[in-house]
Amino acid sequence: MHKDVEKQRRQEMAGLYASLRSLLPLEYVKGKRAVCDHIEQAVNYIKDTEKKIEETKMRRNKFKKFDAEIPKSNNIMNYDSVKVNLLGDDGIEILITTTALNCFPLSKVLAYLLGLGLIVTTSVSTTYDHYSFHKLQIQLDEIACIDIPELKERLVNLMK
Repeated sequence: MHKDVEKQRRQEMAGLYASLRSLLPLEYVKGKRAVCDHIEQAVNYIKDTEKKIEETKMRRNKFKKFDAEIPKSNNIMNYDSVKVNLLGDDGIEILITTTALNCFPLSKVLAYLLGLGLIVTTSVSTTYDHYSFHKLQIQLDEIACIDIPELKERLVNLMK
């Protein structure tokens, strides 16, 4: 009787291990034969998945925060904004939001920044729901002395 119970337990465990192995992506079980390796890889897979979930939640929250800053209306409003943020001691980030109603040429901003002797190192633009979003990053030299409020005011005036 004890042998039969033990045999049944081993069969159940083998079935459970096979089930666990079948749920893991191939890259986690490839080349692994021992049950303890499969369990270890299952733990790694769960940890990796939890990490990806947290990263996705953080990205979603960023988008929610950004989306909350945009005024909601059934009508597209002539809503334009400029934000200028200091990135540590050696950089500036410029965020520009414009509506489809405002045909805003980004080249005006780039020419203005170049005229100030500033070099744009990164520029990303996208559109969503009748809005255009522009993100510019500028690397500052040690000698660069930028008045952030004045820069923002001039950029706002360029948009008019």
